[in-house]
Amino acid sequence: MLTDVEKAFQSLLRGEDGELRTALDHFHEMVTEGGDAVSKAGLAYTVKMDATTVRIEAETKALVASVGRMDEQSEREYTCSNAFVVISESLQGQEAEIHCDELLDWLSLLNFAEKQADVFSKWHPGTGTVALDDH
Repeated sequence: MLTDVEKAFQSLLRGEDGELRTALDHFHEMVTEGGDAVSKAGLAYTVKMDATTVRIEAETKALVASVGRMDEQSEREYTCSNAFVVISESLQGQEAEIHCDELLDWLSLLNFAEKQADVFSKWHPGTGTVALDDH
């Protein structure tokens, strides 16, 4: 024995029940409209995501360029830092050399050849020979 729902369904399939046919047609229209709305929403979301992707790609390229500039700047700073160390060490070496030259100039104020000639000019024969004689 068929239930009322089963009878209504059979009647619908045969196209005998106009009210159910109208309801089914309306249901199909609503599904189609809903599908269209979902499609439009999906398309809108895809367009939005595409724009976001383009923006992120541009920002990423800018970031990569910025990192490249920072890397170049770091390399220049490293090179300058190394140059500073080399210059500083060179200046320290030059300062030590200048200090040594100043010390030698100070020591050179004594003219040993002149001093020896002066001492020999004042020497009298026989002076100091007692200390040098073998006894």
